[in-house]
Amino acid sequence: MDSADAPHAGDVQRDRSPDISAEGWWLAEVFCWTVVVLAPFLRWVNGPAVSTDQLVVRIAVVCLALAGGIALRTRAIVRAMKRRRCPPQSGSA
Repeated sequence: MDSADAPHAGDVQRDRSPDISAEGWWLAEVFCWTVVVLAPFLRWVNGPAVSTDQLVVRIAVVCLALAGGIALRTRAIVRAMKRRRCPPQSGSA
């Protein structure tokens, strides 16, 4: 096999699209909302941040979880709306 005929590593990566099932997206959303909901409880248990770094990391984790939860919920709503507008065609064309 010639090296010109061999697939490039970049081509293989482009062909593979991340195929996460609906359950995987739902689970990621649940994780995000769990972090957001438990943040006040964890602050109460652990106390206030003792350094600037710790404060920044805590705020960043909660903000990223909140943004992820909102983004995943929006994605689910948009997909549901698209599915409702265009039901899958049954049979062959």
